[in-house]
Amino acid sequence: MKYIALVLGALLASGCSTSSTHRPSDYQVETNAPQSTVSLFPNDGPSMSDAQIKNALAHQISLPQINRIAIVNLSTKNNSRMNSQEFVQIDNEMITHFIDKLKSSHRIYDASFLPTLLLPQQKTVPFLREAAARYQADLILVYKNGCDNFKQLRLFEQDRVRSYCSTEAVLIDTRTGIVPFTLTATKQYTVNRDAKELNFNETLRKAELKAINAGLSEVATRLTSHIEATPKL
Repeated sequence: MKYIALVLGALLASGCSTSSTHRPSDYQVETNAPQSTVSLFPNDGPSMSDAQIKNALAHQISLPQINRIAIVNLSTKNNSRMNSQEFVQIDNEMITHFIDKLKSSHRIYDASFLPTLLLPQQKTVPFLREAAARYQADLILVYKNGCDNFKQLRLFEQDRVRSYCSTEAVLIDTRTGIVPFTLTATKQYTVNRDAKELNFNETLRKAELKAINAGLSEVATRLTSHIEATPKL
């Protein structure tokens, strides 16, 4: 026992590492049985069976002649930058432009934000589908904005801010749960600081809104084109 303790102590003191390796070839038993084409662990999925996964992969998406889209914005709001009436107005105008662009498609009769009271606490596909079904929306458009900002302080010229903003969008078919469309639109915008602005936050917010607006505009353009090209039910 004393010897074993000394050996273990030496191993622990020196440290040890392990790594996986291939199973020895002579460990395998040759067999003519066919190899499985489905999961060997039928209970390892959270909800979908192998047959359901097969059906989802083979499904050909089709949509109604005209559709209602429920919009969900998962972006994190920074209220410290939204305390100006001017910025609130700009933000509202940007959203209105985004919705109008979606509704301009002949296959979209309504595009509107899912009411706050219907938003599930867990923003997962099953819960969002249920909320959209209650709203009688054929499609769910989930998007999220994220920005990186860079300040440029210049000695003899106006200071400026450059924003790189990404809009990640995912479209979910309420009926099937299939995701037929995804897009990440990344835009940049540079704004010079106005002498009337109290601090850099105002300049920064302007740059963000311009870049986000461009990203949402691209999402709307490419999404409507995708829906118009999708077969009808």
